[in-house]
Amino acid sequence: ASPFSYPFKGLGYTLADCPDSWDHFTLLPEELLTAAEMQEQKLEAWSKPTISTYLNGIFDQHNATPMATWFYDPYQLWVTSDVDSFEGLKGLKVRGSSPEQAEFLSSIGASPVNIQPGELYIALQRGTVDGTITGQGAVVGFKWSEVLKGGILANVMMTSTGPILNRDRFNSLPSEYQEILSEEMASVEEDLRNYMPEYTENLHEGLREEGLSLVDPSPELYEQLRNAAVNETYPAWAERAGPKGLQMLEEYGVEVGQ
Repeated sequence: ASPFSYPFKGLGYTLADCPDSWDHFTLLPEELLTAAEMQEQKLEAWSKPTISTYLNGIFDQHNATPMATWFYDPYQLWVTSDVDSFEGLKGLKVRGSSPEQAEFLSSIGASPVNIQPGELYIALQRGTVDGTITGQGAVVGFKWSEVLKGGILANVMMTSTGPILNRDRFNSLPSEYQEILSEEMASVEEDLRNYMPEYTENLHEGLREEGLSLVDPSPELYEQLRNAAVNETYPAWAERAGPKGLQMLEEYGVEVGQ
């Protein structure tokens, strides 16, 4: 199991009304970042006025108190063939797990496929699907590494999680217990944030030892991927996100469709 998902399951760490497409507004930053840099970029993006107000509004609506936030390893482009160029991605059938990923795949000339994770191994093995967008942890956990040939380490996006408590229940605790819980959660948050980049590199090493070819994208390839996101994926995300979507992107420093 990923070390970023198992803690505190008893507390509950999902928010039903927070859309699945939430993390996509930081898809493919302006330049290729390391896993550690992506964490900092996400936190900076979330501190912007529009996005922080939006998040706090969701928590208020659910009478919820977020106790911590940490991040999963970055998503990459994984394929069953040798691919290290933009042209090589065209025509491939690639699994995407959200509308934004599907739009991104279409914009780079691939064919998005909607398939459940449990069905992907057989599809990759049989050649009915040529790849997937996901994190290293999923590739290892689902044993997709057995049927994949390699990945383009473009750090496409990064998702997050964290425990959320009922605000009334938290406030009902004696103040010293609130302080202890907050301190412990802050410690867990720091530990997991510090560990995630190391965890990602360890997974890369293990996958290379299995024989997978992990490719760092050239500046040209990354720019092509980034342009596809800015021209196609970001505008569609902003439209679905509603009136605040474009404002969020502007604060984040993205001019869509440019």
